[in-house]
Amino acid sequence: MIALAAIAILIVLLLIGVPAFVSIGLVATVLLLHEGMSFAGIAQVVLDHLNSSTLTALPFFIIAATFLQKGGPAEALIDMALAWLGRLRGGLAYVAVAAGTAFSTLSGSSVATAMAVGTTLAPEMERRGYPRGFSLGLLGTTGTLGILLPPSLALIIFGLMTGVSIPKLFLAGVLPGVVQALLLLATVFVARKAKGLPAGPPMPFSEKRRATMRGLPALGIAFALFASIYGGLVTPTEAAAVTAMLAILASLFVYKGCKPGDVVPTLALGIANAAQIVMIVGSALLLSHWIVGAGVADRLLATLTESGLQPWQFLLLVNILLLLLGMVLEGVSTLLIVTPLVAPLLGPLGIDPLHFAIIMVVNIEIGMLHPPLGMNIFVLASIGKCSTAEVIRGLWPFVLLMLVLLVLVTCLPALSVWLPNFVYSR
Repeated sequence: MIALAAIAILIVLLLIGVPAFVSIGLVATVLLLHEGMSFAGIAQVVLDHLNSSTLTALPFFIIAATFLQKGGPAEALIDMALAWLGRLRGGLAYVAVAAGTAFSTLSGSSVATAMAVGTTLAPEMERRGYPRGFSLGLLGTTGTLGILLPPSLALIIFGLMTGVSIPKLFLAGVLPGVVQALLLLATVFVARKAKGLPAGPPMPFSEKRRATMRGLPALGIAFALFASIYGGLVTPTEAAAVTAMLAILASLFVYKGCKPGDVVPTLALGIANAAQIVMIVGSALLLSHWIVGAGVADRLLATLTESGLQPWQFLLLVNILLLLLGMVLEGVSTLLIVTPLVAPLLGPLGIDPLHFAIIMVVNIEIGMLHPPLGMNIFVLASIGKCSTAEVIRGLWPFVLLMLVLLVLVTCLPALSVWLPNFVYSR
């Protein structure tokens, strides 16, 4: 009863606009005080949980994404995709998917991906006569790949909350991310005639070569990230630090989108964004500590066992819950509330945590695309200089597409677990 009341109060606080770290931290603190823990003990719990080398990766990846978005690599990836795909019918739509997928392997963020790709492509697609609703819907949905493909910040947070290997979580997102990109490409293929999408002008081979050479350093950063982690050269945290350094150097000396005077303000912006997430994670870890200590997960597991609930029924109920929460809560808040409640149940129910993590992330992707709190809606409305209502109309067909992806990911665990199991069984 206390747990249900606490979750209800937490959701109300988030709905009325109280910052997530305040809402979660306040509820967790009151619950622990009720259990007899002192303020000093609560502070020590937070410090103990935050004393994690994995957590250190978050600020570095966020700093890297900030420089990559502002420093020119995103535009280089778009130009490279445009060079090879732009002349096709519906070429700019194919470019949006290709460039968004490539940038997702660098950013870890849905909003950063949608903004980086959309800022460049949305005006150009409108200029060439692409239906605005379709263009914005495609760009917004492609942007969600930023939290599915590695280095996904959502998967890092899930790993912090559950202790699941971050490299394995990264690999778990690869095949579902590829499936999402293929679904988007198939949608473009169907829409190119139905919506009369135009073809772009041909580009001389010399221009293609120039655009490709310019885009290779950005792709090289992603390659260095994954090769260093899965080659056993560095830990994910060390790889994050190297990625941040390469992003800064590329922005300064390769793409020159950042001037020396921009380094400190951009670095400060990245650190500020990272600090917000770290504060939320710290509050959520405190709530998780209470859930474990109070035996909430054990009682919930006993209830499920007595009811005879099957794993597929559990996943169906969780999907419904996550879709409902996605209508009223921001994605990170949903992740941090639900994960500590259900993570202890996965093992007894025979559900692979890697599989469940991807189900969580795909639900968060869907939540970013529909009202009232879908973050990509507001990003696209700003980029497209249009109303949120127009963006929402363009996004609904893609929300249905993402529901298809959710069904595939839920019903086919191999999509999530095969690649990490294959790599780590060798």
